[in-house]
Amino acid sequence: MSNKPSAWHRLARELGCRSDEASQRASINRAYYASYHRCLAWEGAFRRAAHAIHSVASTLN
Repeated sequence: MSNKPSAWHRLARELGCRSDEASQRASINRAYYASYHRCLAWEGAFRRAAHAIHSVASTLN
């Protein structure tokens, strides 16, 4: 299995269609990790952008 949030999300959707409790629990778990890692990626991109903006602004002063 790929270690990407999109793969975890896809697996969560597949498991969510099953009726057994173990699959339902695993679906929730995979959806959580997909969301968590997407947020980490977003935060990293946000920090890099903020750092770049700060760097440019400091050269203007």
